[in-house]
Amino acid sequence: MALAGLAASASVGACVVDASVVVLDAGRSDASSAPDATRARDATTSDGAAPGADAEADARATSDAASDAAPPVVRPDVPTPPAAPIAPRVSWLSGTDATSIAMASPAVDTPEPPRADCAAGWRAVLDADDAAAWCEPWPATGRETCTGATEHFAGEDGCAPIGTACPARGSWAADLPPSATVLHVRAGAPPGGTGSTSAPFASLAEALAAVSPSGSSVVIALAAGTYTGGIDLPAHVTLWGACPGETRIVPSPSGSHVVRTDAAGVALRNLAIVGGDVAVDALAGSAVVLEGVLIEDAVEGIVVHGSVAGDRVVVRAAPTTSNGSAVRVADAGTLTLSRAVLRDVDRGLTLEGVHPVSTLTDVAIGPSRREGVGVIGGAELDANGVVVERSGIAGVFAVDPTAIQLARVVVRDVGGEGVIVLGTGVRFTLEGALVERTRGAAIASSGPMVLTDAVVRDVEPSARGALATEGIGLWISPSSLQRVSVSRVAGPGLVTWEGADVRANDLRIADTGLVSSVQMTGAGIQVTDGAFLIVQRATIERARGAGVAIGGCILGTCVGSPKRFSDGTAHLADVLVASTGASSDGALAGHGILAVANGSASIHRTVVADNPGAQIAVGHESLDLAAFEGLGAVELDDVALRGGTHGALVADGATLTGSRVVVASFGDVGIQVPTPGQVDLRDLVIGDPGPSSSASVVAHDGATASFTRAYVDASSDVAIVADDEDTSVVLTDVTIGGPGDGFGLLVRRGAAASISSLVVQACIRGGIVAAERGSRVTASDVRLIGSPASEASRAGALAVASSGGSISLVRARLEPIAGLGAGAFGPASSLDLADVAVAAVSRGCAATTCAIGLGAYDGASVIATSFELVGGYVGAHLVGERSTLSLRSGLVTGWDVGLALPPGIGVSAVIDEVVLEECATDVATDVDTRPSPPPLP
Repeated sequence: MALAGLAASASVGACVVDASVVVLDAGRSDASSAPDATRARDATTSDGAAPGADAEADARATSDAASDAAPPVVRPDVPTPPAAPIAPRVSWLSGTDATSIAMASPAVDTPEPPRADCAAGWRAVLDADDAAAWCEPWPATGRETCTGATEHFAGEDGCAPIGTACPARGSWAADLPPSATVLHVRAGAPPGGTGSTSAPFASLAEALAAVSPSGSSVVIALAAGTYTGGIDLPAHVTLWGACPGETRIVPSPSGSHVVRTDAAGVALRNLAIVGGDVAVDALAGSAVVLEGVLIEDAVEGIVVHGSVAGDRVVVRAAPTTSNGSAVRVADAGTLTLSRAVLRDVDRGLTLEGVHPVSTLTDVAIGPSRREGVGVIGGAELDANGVVVERSGIAGVFAVDPTAIQLARVVVRDVGGEGVIVLGTGVRFTLEGALVERTRGAAIASSGPMVLTDAVVRDVEPSARGALATEGIGLWISPSSLQRVSVSRVAGPGLVTWEGADVRANDLRIADTGLVSSVQMTGAGIQVTDGAFLIVQRATIERARGAGVAIGGCILGTCVGSPKRFSDGTAHLADVLVASTGASSDGALAGHGILAVANGSASIHRTVVADNPGAQIAVGHESLDLAAFEGLGAVELDDVALRGGTHGALVADGATLTGSRVVVASFGDVGIQVPTPGQVDLRDLVIGDPGPSSSASVVAHDGATASFTRAYVDASSDVAIVADDEDTSVVLTDVTIGGPGDGFGLLVRRGAAASISSLVVQACIRGGIVAAERGSRVTASDVRLIGSPASEASRAGALAVASSGGSISLVRARLEPIAGLGAGAFGPASSLDLADVAVAAVSRGCAATTCAIGLGAYDGASVIATSFELVGGYVGAHLVGERSTLSLRSGLVTGWDVGLALPPGIGVSAVIDEVVLEECATDVATDVDTRPSPPPLP
């Protein structure tokens, strides 16, 4: 504002002013005194005595006449202050100073980490970095590589015998049942044996030929040696070796199986089977027990169509050319397996068919060249204490099973998915799991899943070109999650699938999108495909991309053509979303929570902090926004948004609503609402902007922003900006707090603002400004507090309409002013004031600044009704031929110049029922000082 000095003033006495205007000048000695009073002053003696009573009487009569004609002094109504103007109703906010706003957070419950409820022999492991625990099957020294007839079973300290110790050379097992019928066999025995210890049979064939057809139980005891198989075991026959290390059964030259049976009561104990297409073939109707059995070098180890129960069973070292399974359960077969190892095979365990059922306890599977566990077509798997390691394609792979129940499971070092279950009718339960170092997806399910106490980490991209190429922590459909940790994932941490209804309690997701190169795949949580997600107690940290992405692209479909977009719904409570980073292609810019393409969210007791982009972005991302035909919607309740470029970014017709919200420490804009987003927030605090921030609130391009019971920090260039046609801002019970170097409320280029109860504190350049192309401000119950006297040299204007803008103020107080109280500049600009008081800092000019109450300049229009102008340099100022000033029912008091008018403008054309009092000059012309409208940012 550039102001010059005061020019010569023309005097207007009370006797020549319109009858509706009264100048109260008793006791003054300025140029506007009545002529009789002037004569009286001239005749005064040197000691101050009056020369005669006639002059004194004339002066008294003039003064009495003026008092009789004075209209009543009309005082403006006192504006109603905003409800809680300094401290909106955010119960967890201690104050509105920068420190309290920056640190404000709701009472967010911390998620409980996964628990480790370990069985005997398994040890609990706690990872402090991941805040997670799991049960480890191996000792701290790791899994041992065992040879011969030893193996490292899960839950044991190291290599241990598979069966019993070997007896003396040529002897039989020491623990043969004493009451059983025993047929003894020793390889290389003399012909003609009878099966006794002194005359054993020389072969299995001889022993089987001696089995009575009556079906009574028989034990065939095998001494150390190698025996030819290709045998079919009848009912109630047990093959009992001396020990797995020295008792070997090998296939016959022409046979496909080594041992086969379709009978019940069959058992194999304490022996090894080496080679063959099928080592043990349990046909339909069979019931077989395996105990202390080693199977090596077989294309398929155990095939189950009947029933098999095994303990301390090892199947290993299948030929590399095989395409079989260590154990395969088919048709209506059932398998019960405990303390078993299936390693160095093509596939570990395969269940296929309509009704096969397997129960596993303390089973170690892997390395395997393909799947560790495969479950296909109606099968059921119940596993408790299973470790699947170094599978080439998948750890656990299931297609259309009936039920999968996994507890105390470790799946690690897998070339593909860790655990993947496909099928809508499956019952899938996973409890106490560690899934780590997988490729593609760690855990994926298309059917209902219950996941409890699970740790997922170190997920890499898939090299197989599957849908999960980017690497996913959890890819799930309808699910219940409790105490789950996901960390260090190449792509997203959690992705929903095809209308899933997902409920999650105590969830931690960290470090996702580490190598993601496709948009929307670096999120901590991605809710798309019509899914519905409820999260209670969670932390989502360091996601490269968005912390939580709702709606938008499905996996890799954001690039290329055609694009596929989807909606999703999320409800978040007691959640921390923090420290995201931009995805490798910059697509998401590190937003905290992102809702696009019909994505919607309800967010409660949540902190979204230190994400480099927007803490919440609704209907916005860096992709082609035209491709998102839907809208986003987010509702907030007890939410803190801290850091980043934006607190909230709401665009493209999306909506952001809610209450009890703090936005703090933003680098650019606290809340930005473009093209044409909608925001409606109550009990809002926006504060502690960064040193380079441009605004606390920006609404533009047709957006709508409504704030009720709010405190908005004015430390940025502009506290609140409304820009462009069809943009509107509604403020109710709002305080814009200073000190600030810029603007309080700036409405420009055709935007509109509607205000009910507003306080603007110490905005140096402008309190309320309406500028350009019909911008409009309608306000009631307003208090605009100007710069302190110490900042007078920088003072701007409290209420300004310029370049076609208009402001209507009802019940307003503007104080104190060091520059311009309220003014309009340029054609079509207007001020309409009713019940308004303007108070200046002091009379006169300070340096280059003069206090002016009201001003109409360069063709603008100012109307004031029921007003009060107190103190300062010029009370009301009119400049320009086409400018209009209309003052009705008011008081102008204590100014150097009460009214400054251009030459030729009559006072009666400007004021009506206005009292001028205690002004050094009541009415003056040729005042050549005038302010300029504040320069817009």
